[in-house]
Amino acid sequence: MIILASISGMKQFLFDTIDGGGDQALSLRHRSFRMQILAECVAVRLLDAAGLSREKLLFCAAAKLAIDATSLTPESIEAVQLALSDIESCLINETNGRLRLAFAIQESSGTFASTMRLAERVLQRSKLRSYAPCGTSESWNAGSLVVDKPWDAMNEAELDSQFGRDLVNVKWLTIDRDDGEPDNSCLKCIGLRVRLGQNVPRPTPILLSCSNLVAPDSQPANIHGTLFHRRTLARHIPRDNAGNPISFAEIARASRGAAMLGVLKVDVDAFAVAACAAVEAGGGASLRKLSSAVDSFFAETLEAELCKQHSPWSNIYTVFSGGDDLLAVGPWDLMIDFARHIHSLFKGDFSSEPSSSTSRHTLTISAGLSIVNPRYPFHLAVDEAEELLARAKTHCARNARAPKNQFAMLGALWKWSDHTRIVGECKQLVDWIGAGFIQRCWLHAILEMMDVHPSTSTHKLAYHVEHNWPRKGPARAWIDQVVKSFSVDSARITAVICYALLATRSGNLGDDQ
Repeated sequence: MIILASISGMKQFLFDTIDGGGDQALSLRHRSFRMQILAECVAVRLLDAAGLSREKLLFCAAAKLAIDATSLTPESIEAVQLALSDIESCLINETNGRLRLAFAIQESSGTFASTMRLAERVLQRSKLRSYAPCGTSESWNAGSLVVDKPWDAMNEAELDSQFGRDLVNVKWLTIDRDDGEPDNSCLKCIGLRVRLGQNVPRPTPILLSCSNLVAPDSQPANIHGTLFHRRTLARHIPRDNAGNPISFAEIARASRGAAMLGVLKVDVDAFAVAACAAVEAGGGASLRKLSSAVDSFFAETLEAELCKQHSPWSNIYTVFSGGDDLLAVGPWDLMIDFARHIHSLFKGDFSSEPSSSTSRHTLTISAGLSIVNPRYPFHLAVDEAEELLARAKTHCARNARAPKNQFAMLGALWKWSDHTRIVGECKQLVDWIGAGFIQRCWLHAILEMMDVHPSTSTHKLAYHVEHNWPRKGPARAWIDQVVKSFSVDSARITAVICYALLATRSGNLGDDQ
């Protein structure tokens, strides 16, 4: 038997914060934590209801979980169904109906892989069902879908911001059963209590899970091994000299040229396909290994890169990083370089070359980067990054044979193998402008010709080059190549020019205008 569960509406809930202002980064930090911990709390409740150990949890990431529930008794199945029903009710009240739960309890049918496929189909149907008590075909009782308290967006934003500040420095995470006693020092989560603290937790009858967020492998001596669970918390936040978290506007000011933010979304290509292949090859154990390896890369490897002493990436803010994806924010030019660094690390861990790979699974990633004003509504910036990511996954770059394994920004798309060359071209233009070899207005003139249509403006470009650009040297060689490929490679040319114009813009335009 396999139990699958998925929480819907997580993206909208994550970015449903008050836009603008210095506290937005802190509010997102809390929301991101709630998104990470919510699926874990669902897993803890279901494992507790079923009487199963943590080893039966196949994966728990990206608001989805799977449990190997082989040989559950009818009484245990009933307990799981009651827990699922209560979780849905809790979601309605705790999130004002913004989140809901879909689930599947699938009896074993043939191999583990075939059972997993059946469970996935049931889960997809569950996502489409109307609200009804879990495990039944009945309707909800009158009033059960009514949230009995108004949604105070401002108060929620203040709580998110305060929790975000506290979250930066916590050392211990515990999950307890709710014993009914009043307790304002914890976060209530689907019938459980999540507690963040500085001190080593004490063993209690209601303790379900304990994690060390500073040293994930260090178990306290007074906590039984079945209650200690390894987990990491991607939580890197840029800080000022006093150690205080800084705002998005301050992060943008660290950019070269224009004070703009880069919002980077990275995702593993066809991870569901890889997961199915892992199940076919080795059942639940192989799936658990794959999920753990990918989650470890995003939640630990990248976090370690950001937190290194004198790290070049210290101005990057992690919104979330775990499961099979990443959302991060930083100075726009830095994020372009960071995307290349992520790909290099990922390729090293998941390459098809055994000599350089620490994983037996061959995987690739794609990424999309939106460049926005720091006061631009963040959820819209994320939407743009996700649209670029989707394009990288579904469209072929110029001269490419297949989509995926690509990077998209500024309207252009290319393979990772071309990333260093193209970004090098961008930086070369910036250096030429700084040295006075070319003028910014020349690049603006080329963009204006792009707006008409490249195929009809080639002769205008040739005239512009002949009367303005140097007759010899690297800059002339570059622009001559642009003229040749003007009508067939306009997207890349536009991206390179936009990069150079952003990097040579003066003033904090991203924040002040």
